Amino acid sequence: MLFLNIGSGSKGNASFINTGETNLLIDAGLSVKRINKALKKVKKEVGNITDLIITHEHSDHVNGFLTLFKNNNFNLYMTK
Repeated sequence: MLFLNIGSGSKGNASFINTGETNLLIDAGLSVKRINKALKKVKKEVGNITDLIITHEHSDHVNGFLTLFKNNNFNLYMTK
């Protein structure tokens, strides 16, 4: 298993977990460009994301969500 904390704080939150074929992004509070740059360090990219969990709808957890969602196909988990 691989865990990567991409960002944590009031300016944006995102974490990545890889467990074999599952590439899970928890929150998308950073720009897709910044998320992708961090993922490249572990030889992944946003197109590899299989699942996305949005923990809650504050801007520091969802800022990059629309761009990410528009350009990629993944399972999405979030509150109504």
